Amino acid sequence: MVSSLPSSPGVYWFLDENEVVLYVGKATSLRSRVGSYTRIKNHHPRTFNLVTTATKLKYKELSSELEASLVEAQLIKTYQPHYNVDLKDDKSPLYIIVTKDDFPRVLTARKKQLATVYKDLPKHNIYGPFSSGYSARQIIKIGRRIFKFCNLNPSLKKSGKPCFYTHIHLCSGACKGQISVEDYQQMIRSLKLFLSGRKKTLLKNLKKEMEQSSADKAYEKAAKIRDQIQAITYYYDQRRGLNFDPDLPVLEDDKSSYLSNRLAQLLHMAGLVPQAYPVNRIEAYDISNTSGQLSTASMVVFENGKPATSEYRKFRIKTVEGPNDTAMLKEAITRRLQHPEWPYPDLIVIDGGKGQLRSVLSVVGNSIPTVSIVKRPDRLLIPQELKGELSYFELKLEEGKPISNLIQSLRDEAHRFAKQYHSKLRRTHGMLK
Repeated sequence: MVSSLPSSPGVYWFLDENEVVLYVGKATSLRSRVGSYTRIKNHHPRTFNLVTTATKLKYKELSSELEASLVEAQLIKTYQPHYNVDLKDDKSPLYIIVTKDDFPRVLTARKKQLATVYKDLPKHNIYGPFSSGYSARQIIKIGRRIFKFCNLNPSLKKSGKPCFYTHIHLCSGACKGQISVEDYQQMIRSLKLFLSGRKKTLLKNLKKEMEQSSADKAYEKAAKIRDQIQAITYYYDQRRGLNFDPDLPVLEDDKSSYLSNRLAQLLHMAGLVPQAYPVNRIEAYDISNTSGQLSTASMVVFENGKPATSEYRKFRIKTVEGPNDTAMLKEAITRRLQHPEWPYPDLIVIDGGKGQLRSVLSVVGNSIPTVSIVKRPDRLLIPQELKGELSYFELKLEEGKPISNLIQSLRDEAHRFAKQYHSKLRRTHGMLK
């Protein structure tokens, strides 16, 4: 079954014998992602229950990670699967909402806020939950580039003072009175179709609107709609992930996106990942202990080249005695993979040599690209399989280069987080004065 799945982006969902949807997920590669459920050793009880209860798997191949993220959110909203809704994570799910103002804003909200701050908001103005905060925020950024909505507070819109995004041509001018309520609401209707993942309906409506504008000799409006159609097509077909067009205005987040793309290219040249593989979410791991006592492991997450601190996790090592970083890393990765409710990474980075990397690969297999960083001098160890045997390609990290800084930041942050937790345990156990 797994070998017959496409390696393209898409969504998948597990069902039980009564056709009840148990869990919905998205993947940049359906084959790799679904295959990970069969390769993970020592399933966590939660994952074990999901896999053993499910009697059927369905999937839908899609054109891009963007479309997969939107369709996944709609499926979760529709079916409310137990293994998506009843998460054991400590963060409330993130939603995208469209407010009810004359000039609606597009915001993110946690589940608790929907029951309080936005309790009067209609359900059709709520999108999600999204599997990660990163996905939701990137979708909003893409939506802004296409539809140029204005998020300025309604009370400030009355002042006529332009918002920040007006200056970089990512606002329709609602804050300056440059667009009518009717035209803005029409744009929001298109945005809602976009957020619902209804690509065909959206493009059909926009083409019809463009033709009508042209017939009415409203050529400037027709040109804007044409640009929207081109942008929608571009982003829906963008296989690399939730990234941005380099010809558009470059913000700080876009520079981070460039780093992720550049890293993907280097890993592809080293033979680790296929061409156009997205490296949006990176997880880095490190170990901290004192002669094998009170051992801890850290998992830090960088999304689109920047730390996502709310996604960090820490582990107290349970099964390894004595100073054995290799075995501790293996335990930490094994336990991490027992949490399908945490978004899976596009890349794993560990601090260590060939022994540590080989140990982690024995758990991960080919399901998640994994590399290690070695010190003095700093270089990446990238696993390669040649004639059926495992070998390693060394990529030197040139000092001061953006990619080197990204990898070194991952390592340093993982080290800091692991040490912080270890120090806390030592204080608790009276090992620190």
